[in-house]
Amino acid sequence: MDSSSTSEENTTAAAASYSLYWLDTNANDAEPLQNRLKNIVNNNNFRVFENLEDCEGTIRLSVEEIIVLIVSDSRAVQLVSRVHDLRRVLAIYVYGSNEEFHLLWIKNFKKVKNAIVHENDLIYQIQKAYRYCQPLGRIKFFSNADQSQQQSHKNLKLENVTFVWQQLFIEILLRLKQEE
Repeated sequence: MDSSSTSEENTTAAAASYSLYWLDTNANDAEPLQNRLKNIVNNNNFRVFENLEDCEGTIRLSVEEIIVLIVSDSRAVQLVSRVHDLRRVLAIYVYGSNEEFHLLWIKNFKKVKNAIVHENDLIYQIQKAYRYCQPLGRIKFFSNADQSQQQSHKNLKLENVTFVWQQLFIEILLRLKQEE
């Protein structure tokens, strides 16, 4: 096995270790939203729970996974208080109609990122969280062209090396986690 296939497998394995779990007692009513969420994450990494105990048990048993959790109105406070301190829970989003109530209690839980009322806002937040979970991959500075065509570091200075470093810096900043 060559090293390129090994690194591709490691990247795939790293991406597969992130899962999206959703606790919703009325999950059957939200099938279109579920389909939109499945399009963001790998279909195998998306699970919907209607029972609080099943969701909590699965989170506690998921040793290899990093979990982004969506919790709907009715059971939000109970589940968040039980799983918030687990290391494998990366972020929690509270989705439901009672935004004012949720904004009051989520202040006590650092991993709860937001209380969300609108479906499109939820989709946006999950997309943002999932992008954060993706591995960086390889950054190429030079093409794989013939050695005789590659330029030395000295020649790169002539071609505005500052631009290259600025682009690299911007890419790193874009991938950093935002702190609130």
